[in-house]
Amino acid sequence: MTNSIECPECGSAKEVPSDSQQGQLMSCACCGTLLELLSLSPLSVAKAPQIEEDFGE
Repeated sequence: MTNSIECPECGSAKEVPSDSQQGQLMSCACCGTLLELLSLSPLSVAKAPQIEEDFGE
């Protein structure tokens, strides 16, 4: 069983497998945006936070 979500960046549909876990990262096949699965019920995704270099600070 799969469910679909909408990419918040480009609006395309993305299939989410039923064995997905909260916090899982996935990328949109259309625009390449990295997405984070925020919630399983209801399904909710958002752009994954960008990891910034701290250069040892």
